[in-house]
This record gives sequence, structure tokens and C-alpha cells, in this order.
Amino acid sequence: KVCCLGLTSLLALPVDQIGGEALGRVFRAALDLLVAYKDQVAEAAKEEEAEDDDDMDGFQTDDDEDDGSDKEMGVDAEDEDEADSMRLQKLAAQAKAFRTNDDDDEDDSDDDFSDDEELQSPIDEVDPFIFFVDIVKAMQASDPLRLQNLTQTLDFHYQALANGVAQHAEQRRAEIEKEQMEKASAAAAPPS
Repeated sequence: KVCCLGLTSLLALPVDQIGGEALGRVFRAALDLLVAYKDQVAEAAKEEEAEDDDDMDGFQTDDDEDDGSDKEMGVDAEDEDEADSMRLQKLAAQAKAFRTNDDDDEDDSDDDFSDDEELQSPIDEVDPFIFFVDIVKAMQASDPLRLQNLTQTLDFHYQALANGVAQHAEQRRAEIEKEQMEKASAAAAPPS
């Protein structure tokens, strides 16, 4: 998310600070990162849903369930899933080691998990897709010729990615507005 926001911020730089060729590279890299971030968020949501369905035994339970279904799909899918599973286990171990080095006290893992949920940063409220679309709209308003030249240099793949990001941004904007309205109505409702 930080990389997405950082690269997107570079798009707003004036012409004298970022040339046309560099702008094109940054634009394409930002699109690639946004798509990867979208996939990562979707995968994390699926994993969170799967964890909610499990008995909270950890990664081993997930691996056992995945192995049974993968055998029906074939060896290639099983190998890919095992590699993904190993990568996730390594990342989880690294995250756990980082947390233990970061916190010297010996808390229960449930306490660590709930502490992580409570951590907030200023960028939590910034949606990278909406931010990207807003920057592109600002570019269009301030220098339409520059944006037109940029979009003309994009191949079909990146034009499709840009359209997909724009559509996703509008969906996210609607979801966020709905969440804000629900929070406002819940806050305005008298306590029972």
C-alpha cells in the first residue's frame, strides 16, 4: 500500500521534475502495483475467511484441507499450493519473529492478534485506488495534454489495467461511503 501511494504521488509532480518517459514508467509501475495490491487484499480476505471457518489450529489445518482438494485437481496445482503454503508459513514465522523482537513481553498469541488489529496509521484511511484516480483527474485538470500524451503511449494491456483500476476505485468509493453512512447512523442511534 505504501509503495502504491508513493508511486502514485510521483504522478502529480510537475513536468520539470519528472519527464514524459519517466512519468510513463511510474504510471505503468503504479498500475502493476495497484493490481498486485488488489490481488493481495483479495487473497488476504479469502485466507481470513478460511481461518474463521477453521478450528484456529494454525497453518497445518489449512494445509491438510488444501491437500485433499488439490489431489483432485492434479499434481501441478498441488505443487503450486504447497509452494504458496510454504511461502506463507515462512512469512508468518518472520512476522512472528518480528513481533517477538519488537515486543519483549510474553503475551498470548490472541493478545498479539488483537493488538495488531488496534494499530492504526495515517494511511489506513487512504484508499490507493481512489487516490490514483484522484491524481489522474487532477492531472487531467491541470495538464490535459500531458495526460493525453501519457495515455497514448500505453499499450492495450496498461489501458485495460487503468480502466480496471478506475472501475475498482469507483466500487471502493461507493463501499467506503456506505460504511461511513452506516457508522454515522450507528453513532447517531440512541444507545439501548
